[in-house]
Amino acid sequence: MYIITKELIISEKFWDIHFNPLLNAFEIYWKDAQEDIREEVFKQYLLDFTNMAKDYKACGFLVDTRPYHYVMNPDFQAWHDNVIIPRYKEIGFRKIVFILNEENFIASLSVEQTFQEEQAQSQGFLLHFTDSLEVAKSYFQE
Repeated sequence: MYIITKELIISEKFWDIHFNPLLNAFEIYWKDAQEDIREEVFKQYLLDFTNMAKDYKACGFLVDTRPYHYVMNPDFQAWHDNVIIPRYKEIGFRKIVFILNEENFIASLSVEQTFQEEQAQSQGFLLHFTDSLEVAKSYFQE
């Protein structure tokens, strides 16, 4: 019997990225690094992810932000809208799921606001926000 498991693609100080062939999606797990990530570092993480993701035919990604998440200010949200969202579309992502820490309202709200920007909304992504890894994964099996 052969069992397909997810493959670790990128491991950084603040997050790990896996490709799960059963879900045909990336799984991104934030780490609690006990310090804040600098904006330029987070931007580079996103650029590296989108550059790497082009080699896969994934339908989307889920991000577990419960251990930690960068609070995205309005300038960062605009950069994400203008630079990263078009890359997601070019890659072919359709489904995006965020696992949010309900106790960290500000970080969770910044994630939701980032994907409510005009560019993100116009691309037709199927967005879902949850507090459960199981629910997040099940979203890709629909």
